[in-house]
Amino acid sequence: MKSYRNGPHFPDNFDHSEESEIAQRVYKVLAKELNYKPKDLSRETKLGGNLELDSVDYVDIMPFLEDEFNKSGLELYLDDFERMITIGDLIEHIEGKVGEIKTWEV
Repeated sequence: MKSYRNGPHFPDNFDHSEESEIAQRVYKVLAKELNYKPKDLSRETKLGGNLELDSVDYVDIMPFLEDEFNKSGLELYLDDFERMITIGDLIEHIEGKVGEIKTWEV
C-alpha cells in the first residue's frame, strides 16, 4: 500500500466526537492504514482526490474495515468502493450495511 504520510495537506483539524461510533471506527482504520491522523480526515475528504486512492488501495483497505466490523459480518466489495467519492460515502455505506445485518439478526 502507498505511504500517504507526505500526502496532501489538510488545513483543518476535524473533531469527530460528535460522529457515530461507526464513523469514528472508519476514521481510525483509514488513519492507521493510510498513515494519517484521524483529525486530518473528514466526511468531505475525497477518497480518490485528497487521499489519491485507487482500486488497488481499496482492495488493500477492505480487509481492515471488514476486520474492524467483524462481529457484524460486514463484507465489502470493490464495486462498493468504486461508487464512493468521499469518506462520508464510505461511512454511510458501512452504516447501511451494518444496519441491514442487525435487522436480519432480529
